[in-house]
Amino acid sequence: YLTVADGGMRRRIYCNQTVFPDAERILRGRITSFAVQFVCDDPCFGDAEEISQPLYTRKKNLKTVFTLPRPFGMITNGETVTNLGLRETEPIIRIYTPQSGAGEESIIITNETTSKSIKLTMQCAEGDTITIDVKRRTVVSEKLGSLADKLSDDTFLGDFVLIGGKNRITVQIGSSSRDAVCECVWT
Repeated sequence: YLTVADGGMRRRIYCNQTVFPDAERILRGRITSFAVQFVCDDPCFGDAEEISQPLYTRKKNLKTVFTLPRPFGMITNGETVTNLGLRETEPIIRIYTPQSGAGEESIIITNETTSKSIKLTMQCAEGDTITIDVKRRTVVSEKLGSLADKLSDDTFLGDFVLIGGKNRITVQIGSSSRDAVCECVWT
């Protein structure tokens, strides 16, 4: 990655080739000029650091003083993700399932703003992390390996993008949802 900083702004770009030819040496071995060439497949700079936002979490709702009726906990199954960039970006979605499911269940991640979704039908493994990398077009489980065959026929990873501005992302996880955590990562 080539990182550029100017004042308070930092941006980075992935370079797959770097060319640094021999520098011209004049005046007793001192370098007077040189050129470096960076080759980047994607011409756009992104944020210097990845941005991560929880999409699906469980929050405790108890305080030291409370009155009944009151729910003891709340499940958040969606958030608004804001892409501050001027172009679409392809995120990474990570799902951690601390408990295994009783059988096959559906995991559906939907961008309500674009009406595009990712649907998996599988049995979640205990303590597993599922990584959906939209840019690389991969769906991988730490315990089960590739999950490409678990995607629904109407899921096209390339369609799931975060447009510039606000994106409402919702998550539905089957019975292993009690303690599941889902996050969205992008630049």
